[in-house]
Amino acid sequence: MKKKKGKKYGQAQFVKELWGIMEKQASENPEIALLHEKLSGEFAPPAGQVPIVKKGPILIGLTGGIASGKSLLSSTFKKKKVPVIDADQIAHKVIQKGKPAYREVIAVFGAGILQKNGEIDRKKLGSIIFTDADKRRLLESITHPEISKVIQDKIRKKKKSKMIVIDAALLFESGLSEEMAKNIVVTIDPNIQLKRLMNRDKIKEPEAWQRILSQFGNLDKVQKADFVIDNSGTVKETLRQMDKIFSRLR
Repeated sequence: MKKKKGKKYGQAQFVKELWGIMEKQASENPEIALLHEKLSGEFAPPAGQVPIVKKGPILIGLTGGIASGKSLLSSTFKKKKVPVIDADQIAHKVIQKGKPAYREVIAVFGAGILQKNGEIDRKKLGSIIFTDADKRRLLESITHPEISKVIQDKIRKKKKSKMIVIDAALLFESGLSEEMAKNIVVTIDPNIQLKRLMNRDKIKEPEAWQRILSQFGNLDKVQKADFVIDNSGTVKETLRQMDKIFSRLR
């Protein structure tokens, strides 16, 4: 007597039923709720990964070379009631005394980068990484996972917003750009950029060029960008470009 062939129980059906069971148990079992949250993509990623949010606000990346004037764009987004997460500020905070990356940075770069109060002297650290690409990449490998965690947490807290801007100097270098819906790059004439940097940081021309050249070139960023804003002209001209882009993002 031949056995009747039953309906094939495939992977898709298994996942569907398992998901339904987990949803029912999540309200009663905190561990199941946590696992369900992880699988939903709403949980912070493992260390070293770029933050990923599957659902929620539209994420817009904003970047530009050092002294390119992206802070003008960042402040304009804020005036338009769009939350801005400043990755560069976060980068400063994750190496503060008592923070997770603090000890690791000291272990790698030595106690010579410390101030008298025990905090890391960012100018001393900068003088090292802007002249040595390998050491800069080493620092980034330490700080980027911590920065990603903080960004993810901030995005989750602002999940009711329609749009969030991630302001990051190393948007493309860190891989964060891959998680953005759109990326905006601020460009500037190199001679204007040089003068701004020298005046802002009170440094001489050779050091200013070192800092400018340590980042991705404008051409690399422009090729990867969805929108480009030229900040070589007046503030009014820059804001006019910004308004056109903003109208397309809404």
